[in-house]
Amino acid sequence: DIIFIGRATKQKNLTLLLQAIKNTNYSLTVVGEEKYDKKIIDFINNNKINVNFLGKINNDKLPNLFHSHKIYVICSLYEGSPKSLIEAMACGMAVIGTNVEGSKDIIVDGFNGLISNLSSEILSEKITFLISNNNLRKKLSLNSREYINSNHSLQKIVETEYSSYSGLI
Repeated sequence: DIIFIGRATKQKNLTLLLQAIKNTNYSLTVVGEEKYDKKIIDFINNNKINVNFLGKINNDKLPNLFHSHKIYVICSLYEGSPKSLIEAMACGMAVIGTNVEGSKDIIVDGFNGLISNLSSEILSEKITFLISNNNLRKKLSLNSREYINSNHSLQKIVETEYSSYSGLI
């Protein structure tokens, strides 16, 4: 149902997502480091959360992985340029992100994704709402892909970088 990509760090805040889905039947795929501490593993086991840890995978496998899930969730405490979010949206994923710098600079709430605060209850409500609403997922999916193509394409990034460097010279 849900895919999460991130390092095993406090910043990526996997704990929030686990708390949000602990009383649901949703399945979660975690991509990234598998060095999660014992507290997280115990929390998963004690709450019988269906989690599949894939570890690190090659980027060329991400599109198929994204397409095999209903939603992508990024619940970081802070972000710079959240590449996994951009990749998910470029693949046409319906996304939920936390209301933090980086994520909220890309997600337009209700247009190309949903924004949640750092409350597990609110995040749980948003996840349930999005998973149960196929039409909204389709709308967000189309808008997210279009938004990334228009604002975060390779051409746009090169132009921005060139402009930044040109301004320094």
